[in-house]
Amino acid sequence: MSRYLLLIFTAFLTSCGKLKDKAQAVHVADSTAIGQWMPPDKNVVDVTIYKKEGKVFLHENFDDKSVLNEEMVVESTDNVIRLKYKEVIADQYMIIDKEGSLKWFSADGREYAKSKPK
Repeated sequence: MSRYLLLIFTAFLTSCGKLKDKAQAVHVADSTAIGQWMPPDKNVVDVTIYKKEGKVFLHENFDDKSVLNEEMVVESTDNVIRLKYKEVIADQYMIIDKEGSLKWFSADGREYAKSKPK
């Protein structure tokens, strides 16, 4: 079931007009970039969401050269893809809309940032 959901998720992303249809190496040879965005936090250089071994991950590069890699839980509808942290490290969640923009939401559902894809 989860493999089927990821297939639908990937098909949805590649059908979004603004998201680049790319399959490039990110971190290791067997991963596929879904998209890259500028984060709302000025201490974070960039945010990349990628698929590896059937799982979706969030990768953040920080100004101090540290890195965060977290597995995400994917929920999708006809209009958006919602990403939540698998292990709760923050109460926020993210949504990729049909235009490929990444939106950040607080736990109470308020949008506090938006970024167009790089």
